[in-house]
Amino acid sequence: MADIFFFTDLDALASAQTQAQAFGPVPGDNTSFRVSNQFLVKPSSSAIAVTDGIPFVQQCKEDEDCVNVILLPINNPDFDFPTIKFFVYRGIQKDTLFDAQGTIREPDGSWKPNNILKVLHDLQDKINADNNTQLDPKSENIGYHYSVVGNTDNYQSDDEYLERVIFKKDTVQLPLVTAGCQIGKFIGNTTSAGFQIIQDRLGYEPKLGIIRSLDHIITVTSPLGTTKTSAFKHWHDKEAILTYVDPAAFYGCAKANGEKVKAYTGQTAEKVDSINVVEKFYNKEVVYIDIRNDQNYSYDYYDSFGKTLRLSFEQEGSDELLSESLNYYTDWPILRLESKKLPVKKGKSKIFFELPFVGVNDDSSKYYLNSFTHEFLPKTGSRTKFHHLNQFDEEKLFLVGYSEVISLLNWVNEENNLGSNYFLFKYSALQYAFCDKIIRNSIFDTLFSLDMKLIIDDGKLDDGDFNTYLYSSINAPLIDKTLEKDDSQDVYLANIGIAKDKNHITFFAFKERGNHNANGDKLNYPMSLIRKGKYDNSVFLDEYTYDPTQKSLGFLAALPKRIPEQGLVLKRVKHPFPQNGQEEIREFLYYLKTGQGRNNGFNIDLRTLDCLTITLEEYENIKQLKETKFGTNYSYRTYIQALETDFHINKSYRINEMQLGIMGVSPNDSKEILEQNIEFVEGNDSITLNGLVTKN
Repeated sequence: MADIFFFTDLDALASAQTQAQAFGPVPGDNTSFRVSNQFLVKPSSSAIAVTDGIPFVQQCKEDEDCVNVILLPINNPDFDFPTIKFFVYRGIQKDTLFDAQGTIREPDGSWKPNNILKVLHDLQDKINADNNTQLDPKSENIGYHYSVVGNTDNYQSDDEYLERVIFKKDTVQLPLVTAGCQIGKFIGNTTSAGFQIIQDRLGYEPKLGIIRSLDHIITVTSPLGTTKTSAFKHWHDKEAILTYVDPAAFYGCAKANGEKVKAYTGQTAEKVDSINVVEKFYNKEVVYIDIRNDQNYSYDYYDSFGKTLRLSFEQEGSDELLSESLNYYTDWPILRLESKKLPVKKGKSKIFFELPFVGVNDDSSKYYLNSFTHEFLPKTGSRTKFHHLNQFDEEKLFLVGYSEVISLLNWVNEENNLGSNYFLFKYSALQYAFCDKIIRNSIFDTLFSLDMKLIIDDGKLDDGDFNTYLYSSINAPLIDKTLEKDDSQDVYLANIGIAKDKNHITFFAFKERGNHNANGDKLNYPMSLIRKGKYDNSVFLDEYTYDPTQKSLGFLAALPKRIPEQGLVLKRVKHPFPQNGQEEIREFLYYLKTGQGRNNGFNIDLRTLDCLTITLEEYENIKQLKETKFGTNYSYRTYIQALETDFHINKSYRINEMQLGIMGVSPNDSKEILEQNIEFVEGNDSITLNGLVTKN
């Protein structure tokens, strides 16, 4: 199992962290939330890579002698945790990394044996040997030149996306460091050392501006008036904090999962009980219950359920539970249980909670709860991270007001307080019978957002080339195909992405992990076959029927070539379909299995691959529709809307014909509600798709 490290030396802190320095609401200010931890540390304390990753260095805006180091992790920790996008280390001493001319310094005995300076010199030595040169490694090799304002050829503005610059197509080769590598020295003394964890979150991709600051506090304006618009905007702005995770809870998750953390004392790192690093944080006894809706906002973002949770806790020597009702939205859209003292004397304790529940008295609605960090404790059977919420009580009556009781397990410290932890859930509601709330009526509703970005895109694509960008499954709604009579019979979480080839934009979703199916199969975690980046796939042009007079479908055609053993190829198919007493020839794309292939566990499951492909011109029309109908300053998320308008059936296939538009929400002040708005491209520019081709 891969090690995870404490972000600095175990004895680095010069004083205990205070509430004002800790992740969370700023004391005395209900409009500000600190999303980066601050510490006072001893001079030259080590900054340690938590995991394997790519380091990237940027100049601090407030201090010329300071830089910040960003670590792009290669993999998530071994215990269950949402996808981490970046670790950010703030307040690093610049001149310990490179001199005034930008030359990387040689490490001395004050550095750990595994350090970034040695990594950079070793890498440069290999390059020199390959090219017969004698060059020194430079600050450019860790991306510093992108933050030098006077460097007009390379400087990247504060509004540029961090990940786009890290993967910028130029001559810079960023190094790879292993977990435990010393990637810098904190300045220390009166200059605070900062440490931050950023999640993968659609619509909140970090930009360079926030990375270049010594601190990071999110501040929102108070509601301007009492209208629905004012209240919704205020709470929408507060949702930004959900992009970040308290490191105390990150290490607390390791403790809850029985994982030890490696930490340095002097030059040696040893595995220690995770509680030893959790104790370094002010929030050592803060438990986060973070419940998201299908669109990765907080669960009641659309006023769909209710704002009060019921919680209960165990008591020592009694079967009775301590129960209380808590307003999830008291200050910020996340529930923090702070210094929760329990009348128990054991290392772990159960937490019971009930969700606000809007039941429907028929079988057309379904409610699911997915956990991204910890397993549920079932009444019977094995533990699971997926739960289909029961709509009936023990007397077989429909539940009203609150869901069934959900059981969790949290660790307890020696003071009998709940130890810091992070519970992240997705609360999904699929209701096919009615639509008086902002809910989903089909698998495509709210699946693809217009906020999805091609972060890694240089705009230069030839036939067969394509760029892709992916978002983890916390950003996508749960997909339930059991109601669509799909033969996969699956309910599953999906990764979503956007791809661009020479002529098309493709939105796609593919199964990350199966949660349930009709056969009762266990969880499965198939390999992700699609990675973000640019693919040069011109080699594939001779491997499928390519008509130079037609527009190339680089992404869709190259996708099955990722696994040639499966024997799939993209074909343009023509079939007659009955139409008004006659037969009409219709064309569509189809993945044809040309060989038996091998079931090696890494196949593309076409039943759970959903794609929506439009031309670049149609994509621009859709974006223009958003500006026209919702306004250029519309800040709330909009989604691709595919409305079935017709279908065609022959003996072999069914084609659903759909009209393409967009869906968004907006506050209605006169009714004091949120309204769902759907708009379609009209007239000659109307976009009609042949989609959902299924074999009869």
